[in-house]
Amino acid sequence: LGLPFDLSCGLPFDLSCGLPFGLSCCLPFDLSCGLPFDLSCGLPFDLSCGLPFDLSCGLSCGLPFDLSCGLPFDLSCGLPFNLSCGLPFGLSCGLPFDLSCGLPFDLSCGLPFDLSCGLPFDLRSAL
Repeated sequence: LGLPFDLSCGLPFDLSCGLPFGLSCCLPFDLSCGLPFDLSCGLPFDLSCGLPFDLSCGLSCGLPFDLSCGLPFDLSCGLPFNLSCGLPFGLSCGLPFDLSCGLPFDLSCGLPFDLSCGLPFDLRSAL
C-alpha cells in the first residue's frame, strides 16, 4: 500500500509478509508487501496475509519476536494501537480484540509483554 502511519518502537525492527520488506520506527513509513496486506491506524484495521509471515523485532527485543499464521487472520482495534519493543511489549485495544489463526501462533519476546483487550484472549510468552 504505502500509507504512512505512526508506529512507536524502541528500536527499528523488520516485518516480512511473504516477501521481506523493511519498517522504520518512530517516524511515518511506507508499508509494502508482495502479498495482499492492509494495515491502517486510527480506524479499525485488518492485517491479512495469504501465506505465513514473520514479525521480528530482534533489535528492540532481547530475542526475535515471531508471529506466524498459516491462514489469513484479522487483527482489529477500535483505536490506534502502540507497538513498543525495547520496553515491555504493549498492545491495547479500545474495542474487543479478535485474533484468529488457522494454525497455532507463537509470540516470543526477550522482554515481558502485555496484551490487554476488551475480551479474554490467549497469550503465550517465551521469556
